[in-house]
Amino acid sequence: MSEVVAEAALRAHVLEQLVQIWREVLKVEDVAVEETLPDLGARSILIVELAVRIKDRLGADVPLEEFLAASSLREFAGTVASLRDGTARP
Repeated sequence: MSEVVAEAALRAHVLEQLVQIWREVLKVEDVAVEETLPDLGARSILIVELAVRIKDRLGADVPLEEFLAASSLREFAGTVASLRDGTARP
């Protein structure tokens, strides 16, 4: 599998897992991947719960500021994928 295909597969997997985590923590059925995380209800203590579940399920230790920095859940998934595979930029 090429590196590009592997990266796309990782991002798709991470996005799928994040959608599931958001549904569980925010107790919502519909999660639009193009919405911002605050629009989806990610606030204060919920962000901490999201971070814990992401660490447990995906092995990525996401700094809390990254939750608000992303312009969409899809973009956030890219950040999580990069942190998970060690390619995140400082």
